Amino acid sequence: MSNTEQNFRMVIDTGASVTIIPFFLRQQLADYCDGWERFTVRASGYGNGVKITPASKNWDVHLGDGRNWSRWHSTKEIYSWLNNPPSYINCGLIGYDVLNNIPHYKPCRVPYVFLRDDVFKQIQQLQDVI
Repeated sequence: MSNTEQNFRMVIDTGASVTIIPFFLRQQLADYCDGWERFTVRASGYGNGVKITPASKNWDVHLGDGRNWSRWHSTKEIYSWLNNPPSYINCGLIGYDVLNNIPHYKPCRVPYVFLRDDVFKQIQQLQDVI
């Protein structure tokens, strides 16, 4: 996801333990307060110490490149940056909390390939034979 007007992008961060979305994405929801806690916690790693808002209910997410999409995954481990984060915060993170639950393949020097469940099952069957 990128938004050139907002100068923000989503980054797959295999070292991030949680997924954090930009506040402007939250604002696109019908009620940007619904589904989010009223308290904040502090981020660790990227944005260390910056306040983030945790989700208060499960969210369904899926990843893709605009043409190919993963299956849906339900998680409560989603956070949101607050409005107007520090200037060095310029991306949202897709953490391994989501990535580990979505079948994918990461070739060297090539973007992630998200696999449909049927393709993933075929790969698992091939591994069982080997």
